Amino acid sequence: GQFPADLPKQMKNFIESRTDLKKNTKLLMQFGAFMRDEALERGVDALAIEMTFDQKSILQENAVYIMLAVGLKEISIHNIEDGNLPGEKKKYEQTVPGKPTYFVYTLK
Repeated sequence: GQFPADLPKQMKNFIESRTDLKKNTKLLMQFGAFMRDEALERGVDALAIEMTFDQKSILQENAVYIMLAVGLKEISIHNIEDGNLPGEKKKYEQTVPGKPTYFVYTLK
């Protein structure tokens, strides 16, 4: 499928017409462009709001490999729905299905 050539303009007009969305115009425009690109690359599956597999389980099953590949001594994997997450709230608010967010920090 294709998206209309003026999709960004349509999105901006829609967002700015809604007082509840207007304050987040920049973030929503970035997200819209990202999702458009994902849909063009991966197809309809990119627009799914839930994954057909458990992302957290896959990451946990591969934790040792991830640690060795990246040179980490420890790894902690969290589900965004569990709340009480480490790191910057702004970053994990942008997490979407199929695109896990990661943080690297030093433990003292």
